[in-house]
Amino acid sequence: MLNVTLPFMIVASFNFKFSKDMFNLGMKLFLTSTLIHIVLLVIGNILYKGFKEDERKVLWFVTVFSNCGFMGYPVVESIYGKIGLFMQLFSIFPSIY
Repeated sequence: MLNVTLPFMIVASFNFKFSKDMFNLGMKLFLTSTLIHIVLLVIGNILYKGFKEDERKVLWFVTVFSNCGFMGYPVVESIYGKIGLFMQLFSIFPSIY
């Protein structure tokens, strides 16, 4: 169900009147999100040095990358609408890859 509905929800979130102010806000969110991920990369490397390598990798990954797509997208869309979902996509873009 998620493999079908979630991509359609993301595509549908782009169906609104777009403005330059929204693009600028989206770029600020993208840069802030990227900075947060870089900081979390460093923090994860520092916090988990004492763990075994397998455990350290898992802990580091869950520290840096969130899983907000499962429930985060539907909740944000229900509260903030399509524009809120669009902005959330900008703010977590580094987590998608």
